[in-house]
Amino acid sequence: MSIETKDISFDSNGTTLCGTLTYPAQAQPRGSVLLLSGSGPQDRDETVADKKCFAVLAGGLTNAGYAVFRWDDRGVGTSGGDYLVASADILERDVIAAIKAVEHAIDTTTHILAGHSQGTLIAAGVAARHPVKVARLILLGGMGLPGRTVLLQQHEAISRAESWPEADITATLAQKERLFDVLASTAVGRKATAFTTSERHDIIPRLYTAYLGGIPLTTLSADNQQAVEDAIEDLLEWEWRYLLGTDPADDLQKVQCPVLAMIGENDAQVNAEANLAAVRHASKAGMAKNVSAVALPNHNHLFQETGDSGALSDYWHLGEPFSATSRAIILSWLAG
Repeated sequence: MSIETKDISFDSNGTTLCGTLTYPAQAQPRGSVLLLSGSGPQDRDETVADKKCFAVLAGGLTNAGYAVFRWDDRGVGTSGGDYLVASADILERDVIAAIKAVEHAIDTTTHILAGHSQGTLIAAGVAARHPVKVARLILLGGMGLPGRTVLLQQHEAISRAESWPEADITATLAQKERLFDVLASTAVGRKATAFTTSERHDIIPRLYTAYLGGIPLTTLSADNQQAVEDAIEDLLEWEWRYLLGTDPADDLQKVQCPVLAMIGENDAQVNAEANLAAVRHASKAGMAKNVSAVALPNHNHLFQETGDSGALSDYWHLGEPFSATSRAIILSWLAG
């Protein structure tokens, strides 16, 4: 199939965002698929461990007859703005602006949102609050359980996959609990944004106390002190308190369109069995027309084929993301 590629810039509440639209050159697209990336500022290809996740997924979808739009997050690539002072609410508005840009570029009003990882929360939020805009919803490696539960499960699974000693796993889980208690006191859901100066002044000492568990910072080496400071600064990013204040069921219960949720059985970041069960329960208890939940054997969070591995360090060494198997499941569901 001959493919057209078009670079598109669009405005979202005064910020210019830029992305790539791919579509069949000589046929009416079956609809548009908008790809929503995971946590942190991501480029339009959702490049992780040198793997261009969304470039692979977009290629498979476009070759099957769909228009696909993916864009650089705020402050990444050629997009303006600053992701670090955004919020989930702002990212949802970016998706609505992206849908309008696609409609302006090609003749389609059938839109499918495909979120990956944290992008599934943004996708579900848009589908819940703008049901006429979303024909189908695809959740790839996404949460179904509350954010705090997923983050703690994630830490434990990643630590075990990397063969940490059990004592270290126990100690760091307790540390996470203390830190999350502090952050959760400020959690405000999808409107959570960067801490203000006064909020930082209040919370930073509390985070240090929770992180160190009574150990004076000055007793640590200079390198370890810097590591602690870096960890605290990371915890001040808006995504932590967004996730800690989020239960995906709140939006999933309001989604009206068909839903496909897919997680790799070797996903150490999002437990497949528990989260798929939660997605299925919330969606079916709500308004979704039909729900498909697929646990994909021998696949990880990037939908690489893994063998027995679930370690994040293996992302670099395994094959391409969004394997042919995972793409075939998505295309089969879209055709159904």
